[in-house]
Amino acid sequence: MIGILGGTFNPIHLGHLRLAEIALGLGISPIHFVPAHIPPHRREPEISFEHRINMVKLAIYHNPVFVLDLREQDRSGPSYMVDTLKSFRETYGSEQPLALLIGADSLNQLTSWHHWPDLFKLAHIIAFSRPTYSFTLSEALTPYLTPNITPCFTTPSGLLYCYFCETVSISSTKIRETLRHAQNPELFLHSSTYTYILNNKVCLLTNG
Repeated sequence: MIGILGGTFNPIHLGHLRLAEIALGLGISPIHFVPAHIPPHRREPEISFEHRINMVKLAIYHNPVFVLDLREQDRSGPSYMVDTLKSFRETYGSEQPLALLIGADSLNQLTSWHHWPDLFKLAHIIAFSRPTYSFTLSEALTPYLTPNITPCFTTPSGLLYCYFCETVSISSTKIRETLRHAQNPELFLHSSTYTYILNNKVCLLTNG
């Protein structure tokens, strides 16, 4: 089953990497990191798309089954996940199991996403808990829920699996605030990401 981890990655941090590593432990591989070109649910990041993809590239370089996927790079308009998943289906066909990997905070907002029911026509959704976020499952999502991940490997799409785990309690927003206050966020970042931020003077990240 192919994993898909989308995000602004402004910047990519250890929480993203830990989630991907947990997904690998569940048997999901490879995992595609898909930077959003124009995020639909927030202002466009002031840091360039080029900087964001460079930081992802450096942070995942150590793992051969982590893939930097730039399919949103040339798409005009907002980077809606439903369109991204349609693109994956065009690449891998209708029978390949696909898993959209999200955190509990995203799951709690899922029914506000663009054409959210169509996400389940295109992929499974695997949601991961975080110490600061618990699952708040909308009634609209309960028909998709499965108590076991196994069916996700034998069907191409349509299921929601919630995995309770200890991921890193950190966000890109918190890292940007730390940088703005001239504090060191190195504990929350892959060393290559922090070096890139320092060398390229992209420490004044303000949104995204």
